[in-house]
Amino acid sequence: MKSTSKIARLFGILFLVGGLGIIIAVFFLFLKGIQEEKLFYLNLVATCLVYTVILLRAGDIFGSVEKVAQNSSGYGLKWTAVWIYVPLALGLIVCSILMELGFALCLIGHLVLLFGLLLLFFLGNLVKTNVNSVVGNIEARKAGLKEINTQIDLLEMHNKLVGGNAYQEAIDKLREGVRFITASDKPAAVALEGKLLEKVRLISFQVENNSQPADVINAEFAECMSIIELRKNQY
Repeated sequence: MKSTSKIARLFGILFLVGGLGIIIAVFFLFLKGIQEEKLFYLNLVATCLVYTVILLRAGDIFGSVEKVAQNSSGYGLKWTAVWIYVPLALGLIVCSILMELGFALCLIGHLVLLFGLLLLFFLGNLVKTNVNSVVGNIEARKAGLKEINTQIDLLEMHNKLVGGNAYQEAIDKLREGVRFITASDKPAAVALEGKLLEKVRLISFQVENNSQPADVINAEFAECMSIIELRKNQY
């Protein structure tokens, strides 16, 4: 996977350098004598910038799945910025050649377009940061519930290994109850999840080692269900 990423990065650099080389060659071979020098270099830099922006933004959809998923929330604004900036910047370059626009006017035009591009990129990054923060908080809230479900899976495995399905119905009810718990980071919710986790671990140990009679273990299951009912009221 790492080697694939390195190869992709290498090809990206080659495409960037190669594309910029072609643009520079075209400008010096065909456009050097038809513009004033300052405007020629301004248009050259602007064209190289347009190509670089397009190439770098194309990397959004060709990165790793994890990277694409993390950045996808900001794609809308960033690609809107690209599709606004690119045609306007190229149009200004063409107009400067055909209509012989002044250097100062073209410079201001490119600076305004570049400012708009960077502004939308900045807003896109804000959206990405905020969305990823919310997603991270949600995942953190679910962490306790995931650990409980993991322990329930372990309990079910122990129940089957000791030679039967004596507690399978109680385990199914336990799993179903946990399924309807809403993730929360409130202290009361976290405390109840911790207490439930300890109970499930205790039952798992008791079932695995056959250390308690059935009525005691069933009472532990009943207490777990009571904790679940209390936890359902925490949002």
